[in-house]
Amino acid sequence: MTGREHDEEGAELLEAAALELHIQTIALDALSESVVAALTSEQRQRIDRVHTHGIVVRGDRARLRLALLNLLRMVLSCSVPGSRVTVREVQHGSRASITISAAAYPRASDRLALEIARKIANAHGGTAAAAALDELVTWCIELPASSAPPRRAVVAGRTVLLVDDDREQVNALAEVLRSQGLSVDYVVSGREAIDRLAQRIPDFLIVDARLPDYDGTDVINHARALKPELPTALLTGYPPDHPPIARALATTRSAYLGKPVDVHALLELVASAMR
Repeated sequence: MTGREHDEEGAELLEAAALELHIQTIALDALSESVVAALTSEQRQRIDRVHTHGIVVRGDRARLRLALLNLLRMVLSCSVPGSRVTVREVQHGSRASITISAAAYPRASDRLALEIARKIANAHGGTAAAAALDELVTWCIELPASSAPPRRAVVAGRTVLLVDDDREQVNALAEVLRSQGLSVDYVVSGREAIDRLAQRIPDFLIVDARLPDYDGTDVINHARALKPELPTALLTGYPPDHPPIARALATTRSAYLGKPVDVHALLELVASAMR
């Protein structure tokens, strides 16, 4: 990436960070788990997560996820190759935080990720900072803690079929959803999806918009021929107003699910479909 391209990307990310906030209740462990699930397999293998359940904040899930994902990817890129990166959720009194610690050597260009995190945290009444002790560097996003418990989606025991040709990502997403009580199966092609649907119809179907052998809408239409009211979601890296995606969502009557997947939003989507 050229210096100009880097600056343009940074400007776009800072602009995204400044948009109007949509506040909701967020469990920090679920937030960090969804961010780690969006990493590559090699990156995930370097992550040590220290779970602290029950830490809750009020904020814009998409913006906080943007902050954490950019920060974590930056840490992985500037840390000692092969070293471990620790992600933990912590609460001290009225303050909650997610910290990332690693043996790292940050570069001047890495300041952008911290600046984005700081801008988003400040909008939530929080802060973001980094501190170093010898070669161990810790980055921290701190936010006001909330006393309100997160609203849990009732999804335990529900069956989901994931259809996505990115085997690593779909496997990681399946594992995260299983940890939340869902019964999850996945396939990596349209042909496999059609064969699986002939054996069993899930409670919820999630299909990538573009598969190697089929269009995602074809898979959904096939499933709907077997079960007309089957809840479905179209998975894509494009925004929902991208013309081909908007048409596919309208014709298949499917929910939109953006990449990388926000696991909490997906759980709420499944729960809403089951009500």
